[in-house]
Amino acid sequence: MVQPLFDHLNELQTRVSEAERILLFLDFDGTLAPIAKTPGQAAMSRETGQVLADLAARKTFVVVIVSGRAIADLRPKANIPALIYAGNHGLEISGAGLEFAEPEAMERKPALEDLLREMAAELHLLPGVEIESKELSASIHFRQAPEAHEDVRRIVESRISGSKLFCVREGKMIYEILPCVPWRKDAAVNWIRKMPGFERGLAICIGDDATDEDLFAAGADGITVRVGEAAKTAAQYFVTDTDDVRSFLVWLGAHAPEKQWQNGQ
Repeated sequence: MVQPLFDHLNELQTRVSEAERILLFLDFDGTLAPIAKTPGQAAMSRETGQVLADLAARKTFVVVIVSGRAIADLRPKANIPALIYAGNHGLEISGAGLEFAEPEAMERKPALEDLLREMAAELHLLPGVEIESKELSASIHFRQAPEAHEDVRRIVESRISGSKLFCVREGKMIYEILPCVPWRKDAAVNWIRKMPGFERGLAICIGDDATDEDLFAAGADGITVRVGEAAKTAAQYFVTDTDDVRSFLVWLGAHAPEKQWQNGQ
């Protein structure tokens, strides 16, 4: 059963203070930035950005933003060069000398464009529904048109049904269209954790949406935190909102060791 995080900090303090390295895997929307009416309006607070920058500057920490957003969109929103960015639900990874793009997803970019073009003919008839193309994946947003939920579902599922190339996942007022490849946020987290020097790090995964359950599965041996309570989640702990996330990051910074980590140690 998921537990309130701030009631258990004393229990976690030893694990954090004794960690050789801390690998922070953080979702963006709903975790670092409050959910906004439109994707373009989402933004981290200046305080959260400063906390992340301070952690990323320490050798004890590896800070990774794992988001459904494309890296091209995510990087300027975070605007912290020292971070690792895993965009498109982990299909692309960049930062700290790491570069990766899932090859099958890359090959399906033209097919995705064709699919979105077909959907747009119907979805554009629904006021408030937004199609967000992210090259390797896509999002259909209906936060501004909740009454269109069933119509959006019908259109998306009718186009995806029977497809061997693409799958659909529902999130918070959104449908995610993803290539049917065995690579999601969990695979990205596992790939990063295998990098030299990261293998013995303590993984801390924080997210708020259905796709972040993949994060929690990959970080099950570490510390997993859901933003917002959920009836069913693989996370061990929960916090209420993005302000709580920032408070936890501040706590981590205060209790993590100041080791001068070097590769191979």
